[in-house]
Amino acid sequence: MAAEFAGLRSKVSAEALLVHKEDAGYEEARAGRCFGARVADRFPAAICLCKTTSDVQACVQFANANALKLSVRSGGHNWFNCSLRSGSLLIDVGDMKHVKIQKEKGRAVVGPGAPGGALQAALQEQGLFFPTGHCFTTPVGGFLIGGGYGLGQERYGLSCNSIVGLEVVTPDGRVLHCGEA
Repeated sequence: MAAEFAGLRSKVSAEALLVHKEDAGYEEARAGRCFGARVADRFPAAICLCKTTSDVQACVQFANANALKLSVRSGGHNWFNCSLRSGSLLIDVGDMKHVKIQKEKGRAVVGPGAPGGALQAALQEQGLFFPTGHCFTTPVGGFLIGGGYGLGQERYGLSCNSIVGLEVVTPDGRVLHCGEA
C-alpha cells in the first residue's frame, strides 16, 4: 500500500480491501467486475472494496482531505467502464449485497451491490415484487442510478419510483437517511 493511502487503511473496516495500483490484487480489483471482456485502459490510484456505509464515508472524507477525484462502482455492469477513472479513488460497493425483507411493511432493505436476481428471489419467497432490471446479475445500485428501466416498468413504472428511502453518503462525507425509515 502506497504511503499516501495508509491513512485511509486505518479508517476503513478490517474487512474492506484497499489496494493501490502497485499492490498485488490491484488488477483483479480494477478489472474483475468490469462487464464483458472489454476493460478500459484507465487506472484508479487506489480501489476500496467497501463492506459498510462507514467504509464509503471514510473514502469520501479521505478523498476530500487529499484532493482526490472519486468514482463509484456497484457491479461494473457498464460497457464503457465509466467507474474506471485514472488517478481517482474508486469506491466499489459491489460487496454490499445485503437483502433484508420486511414483509410486514412490504419493503426490502437492499445493499447497492445486491444483484437484482437475488432481490427478486428473496421477494418472491415472501410474495412481494420489485421491478428490477432485465439482467438479473446487475446490482441494484447502478440499476437505480440509471432510473430503473426494466421488468414490470409498463405496469409499475420506473423502479426508482418505488424507492421509499435511501441511505446516502454526501460529497462532503455525511451519511443521510432520506425518506421513510
